[in-house]
Amino acid sequence: VHGVIQYIENNSLILKAKENGLMLKDHLGSFVDNDIVPDVRGRGLMFAVDIKSEKITNDIYSDLIEKGVLVGNRGSSFRIDPPLIITGTEIDAFIEVFGKSISRFKGIS
Repeated sequence: VHGVIQYIENNSLILKAKENGLMLKDHLGSFVDNDIVPDVRGRGLMFAVDIKSEKITNDIYSDLIEKGVLVGNRGSSFRIDPPLIITGTEIDAFIEVFGKSISRFKGIS
């Protein structure tokens, strides 16, 4: 346990998590609209992205899995909670894939 705490402190993971959380929040917030994503909420590196229907959520989830992206889903929401060691480059890559998956289902009820 002491080694884990030391690693977190030595690598400034708390500060990086705060910075990356703000970046992720900004990117995820850009998906909010009245068509498919009514709400994004969260704190730090833990977010929920609401989708307008459970069917669309499941379709997007399947699309993400095919592309190798793992997110949690429950009902009509996605749980986004990356590890503390995630990088800005990895966030950008995730946002690109997630955004394309959401776009594929815009306009579908």
